[in-house]
Amino acid sequence: MLNPTNIVIIEQNEIYRAGLLYVLHQGGFENCSAISSLEELDSHAPAHSGKVLFLAEIGSDEEAISAGIEFINHACPNALIVIVSDFISDRQIATALRAGADGLVFKFVAPQVLTKSVELVLLGQPVFPMQVVEAMQSRRSAGSVDPIELRNALDRLSKREMEVLRYMCMGNANKVIARSAGISEATVKVHVKAILRKLGARNRTEAALWAWPHGLSGDAPRPDRGDSSNAAGGHRVPVLHQDH
Repeated sequence: MLNPTNIVIIEQNEIYRAGLLYVLHQGGFENCSAISSLEELDSHAPAHSGKVLFLAEIGSDEEAISAGIEFINHACPNALIVIVSDFISDRQIATALRAGADGLVFKFVAPQVLTKSVELVLLGQPVFPMQVVEAMQSRRSAGSVDPIELRNALDRLSKREMEVLRYMCMGNANKVIARSAGISEATVKVHVKAILRKLGARNRTEAALWAWPHGLSGDAPRPDRGDSSNAAGGHRVPVLHQDH
């Protein structure tokens, strides 16, 4: 298990808060706490200076989602944010991605799916339900994202940027990309910024999801299987069947 990690639950419903805490503790996550609203975050300091991941139910409309993610990022810069929801529309998904969400988990998931999702996000891998990815692919097929425009954007990437993007599509963290590509982690960060700018993507998750259908999910060499930073994930943007 990845420790030490602060996990902060933001959930208005007291019973659901208690349930999430129980599931996470049973899954081996010891440094967990829960608050009922974003307003409590100002006075809620994590127990230590390790990673911080938020499991946040922050509303169902686009404005609330965007404002909630911005509020968390302001209160805790570089935090990982997983949206927890019982329903979310395609537009709300897009809003969450643009605002910088690292994942989405439905409230009806099985406990083991929740804990596996948390593990993957802590490894630097964005996690979204299969239904979400299928919906985004359907929108692309319907023409909401111009495939020619995206192909032209991809053609503007350098050879090294394409290599880094392939690793991003595999869900690899920067340090894994650096070792696999034989470059420094600082250089990887420079390439990632350039990729986001050229593709017009708000974050690496959005870039990977857009590029995924263009054959970039499995072309890069696989990282060393002994690397614990990628042990829990697959070789694409991780998607989980979040069924009952």
